[in-house]
Amino acid sequence: MIKNIVELFYHLSEKHKLVRGFKYGTLSKDMGIGSEAHPFVFLEQPMYFGNTDTTTGTVPVTLNVDFLITPQMLENYGIYPSTESGQNLCYHIGLNFIARIRQMIQNGDLEWISSIASWNWLTLYHFYDNDAEGIRFSLVLNVKNQINFCDTDEHFDENKEFDIKKYLPEIETDDASGCSIFSNKLSKFDL
Repeated sequence: MIKNIVELFYHLSEKHKLVRGFKYGTLSKDMGIGSEAHPFVFLEQPMYFGNTDTTTGTVPVTLNVDFLITPQMLENYGIYPSTESGQNLCYHIGLNFIARIRQMIQNGDLEWISSIASWNWLTLYHFYDNDAEGIRFSLVLNVKNQINFCDTDEHFDENKEFDIKKYLPEIETDDASGCSIFSNKLSKFDL
C-alpha cells in the first residue's frame, strides 16, 4: 500500500508540466539542502493509517504533501517573486493533483483507492534551507482494505517458541538476594 501511494505521487509529479522534482522521506532528514529542482513535491513520511471502516471496508490514510517553489523560480517563470504568488502557484498545483486523483478514481485507474475523504492545506513561508514558500496539503485517502482474514492462520505457528537464551543472556550478579556494593567504584568518606 505504501509503495502504491509513493508511486502515485511520483507519477503525478513526473507528468505535471510545472513540477521539476519529487522526493519521499522524513521532513527533518530528507528535505534536502536547497538544491532541489523547483517547483518541488515532497511526500512526507510518516503516513498515518487508520482503522478499517466496517461499513465501507476501507482504511483511511492521512498523508502530507508539500508543494514548494523558490523566489528564484518565480522570476524564471516571469512571476513577481512574492510569498503570495509562490503560495498561490503551489496551491493550484496541489489542486491539480487532487483533481487528477479524483479523475483517476472515477475512471477506475486507481482500484486501490475508493475516494479522497477530505483535504486541507497549510501555507509554508521561509521553508527549509532554500527559503521556499508553498502549500502543505493534508489528504485523507480511503484505500481498500488489504487484510485477508481468511488466511490469518497461515501466518502464525501456535507451537513456535523463541530460544530465550539466545536473545536474553544470563545476567550474573554477586549478591542476587539483595544489593551489591561496588566498593572499587565509590570513594569512602568519613563524616
